[in-house]
Amino acid sequence: MTNARLRLLLSRPALAAARIVLGAAFVASGFTKAVDPRGTQYKLADYAEAFGVGAWLPDGLLLAVAVALAVAEFSLGAFVLYGIRRRSTTALLLLFMAVFAPLSLYLALANPVADCGCFGDAWMLTNWQTFGKNVVLLGCAVVAWRWRRKMVRAISERHQWTVSMWTIFYAATVAALSIRNLPPIDFRPYKIGVDLRGALLADSVPQGMTWAEVARLADFAAVSPTGDDLTEALLNAEGWTLLLVAPRIEEADDSRMDRIGELHDFAQAHGHRMLCLTASGPEAIAHWADLTGAEYAFAQADELLLKTMVRANPGLVVLRDGRIAAKLSAAQLPTEDELATAIEAAPWANPPAEQRNQRALARLVGWYAVPLLLFTLADRLWLVLRLWRVWRWRRRRARKRN
Repeated sequence: MTNARLRLLLSRPALAAARIVLGAAFVASGFTKAVDPRGTQYKLADYAEAFGVGAWLPDGLLLAVAVALAVAEFSLGAFVLYGIRRRSTTALLLLFMAVFAPLSLYLALANPVADCGCFGDAWMLTNWQTFGKNVVLLGCAVVAWRWRRKMVRAISERHQWTVSMWTIFYAATVAALSIRNLPPIDFRPYKIGVDLRGALLADSVPQGMTWAEVARLADFAAVSPTGDDLTEALLNAEGWTLLLVAPRIEEADDSRMDRIGELHDFAQAHGHRMLCLTASGPEAIAHWADLTGAEYAFAQADELLLKTMVRANPGLVVLRDGRIAAKLSAAQLPTEDELATAIEAAPWANPPAEQRNQRALARLVGWYAVPLLLFTLADRLWLVLRLWRVWRWRRRRARKRN
């Protein structure tokens, strides 16, 4: 067997493995960023602070970078799996890894931020684990770029633009909806259905949770403006407690003040407790109260804790007997008509908690995969029809010759 033939035989399984590893890693990384863009924004802010440039980078720019990174990673992963845009896709993947592999080595040595944030809160890696992952992905990128012409397309070259546009549109839409509302899949410990009282005040780990999740929940603490600890009072409160969460109240969206005011009136009318949790100081709280006419009480908590609880500023966390019953962004706050119904019957306060993430994941995968499958089937049908027409044309020519 010649060396050329041996290299050809070895390149095929190596290329297939490289495509699968690269595609799966980039799709997973881009997907977790798309469903939680603000989480990526917060991680980028941590890096900016660590490198001393945090003051130069506004939150809006970091959020835009987070969305662009999510769309780019998801699209490149899907493209390499589908074998489309082979030249540009493999070149960009190689460039990606050529930058991030040495960067991750520096981060592993310097350790400015403990978690890389590659897969958000879905899968937390140390900096050394991230470096090892990037070394493997760099090798796969080299293989994919070296033998890019041997990639088999899952769709014809003529129709690959359909898959390209759909992939980019899908990732951008998921990211936009996750920003406007809340992440459809919650990878953080403060999930809907979690019993904060059972997790923080009990001696054992509640069913369905891990020690790691309980340890992250242990940071939950709230103090009044006068310094009194309100943590146990919040957790032990019977009935419904509405927590308006604003990590930085001076930067909070004030376009929904009417909804928040109606929510407070509703809580008072029905005997429910409402409290605003913020990491801002007394001056910012006083300015917010004067600006909005807020009559609800305020309490202070750690900014990272509040950003972990709900990806919105402000957002609403509804507790019932210490259990998280609902989480809403400012854009999702209930209308006046919805508030007219008792909270126990309101649909926004009683979403299904069991298997919530699994159902959301199935829906998101279906929204992308079903149209993609239809595109592919239509392309294969078009190819079959084209081949059939060519066959008929050749047959007619053969008959005329005879």
